[in-house]
Amino acid sequence: ELLSGDGVFVTELDGAALIAVVEGLGHGREAHAAAKAATRFVRKEPSLDLSDLMRRVDARLQGTVGAAVSLCTVDLASGAIRYVAVGNTVLRIEGDRSRRIGAMAGTVGSRLKVPRVETASLASDEVLLIHTDGISERLTLEDYPQLRYQSPETVVGKILSRYGKTHDDATVLAARFEDS
Repeated sequence: ELLSGDGVFVTELDGAALIAVVEGLGHGREAHAAAKAATRFVRKEPSLDLSDLMRRVDARLQGTVGAAVSLCTVDLASGAIRYVAVGNTVLRIEGDRSRRIGAMAGTVGSRLKVPRVETASLASDEVLLIHTDGISERLTLEDYPQLRYQSPETVVGKILSRYGKTHDDATVLAARFEDS
């Protein structure tokens, strides 16, 4: 496709990083429009209340093809994570062990059930990954044990080249928490 159906938005808000990863359903213009509408909405009306924010994104996407949406906050002082996701997106924490938090079933823009907020924590030697289904479910950093110590850009590049699907839009966001 000439237009990506995925979108990402990251900002700092009240001592936390707010992250949105969006995958518009399908491909092409309609998927791109849905992803753009969702990320634009989060940019204009950011909130750390992820359940409420997801409900408002759902209302905004009514009448579009809909999207899979991940919303995440990382407290910049403690590394505490709050995460809510609907559709085929995944949050992973890669460190000494790998932890995966999936999304609840459904489509944002199609009258969601009450979104469930998950919690976790990120240590300074771990990498946070959030990705769409354009990244293979076979993703594991066990084959690349030193990768988690590399820059987020290097992590993303390796994951996209090794696990990105050639027939789908692919987004992966990598972040590292550095305690002070």
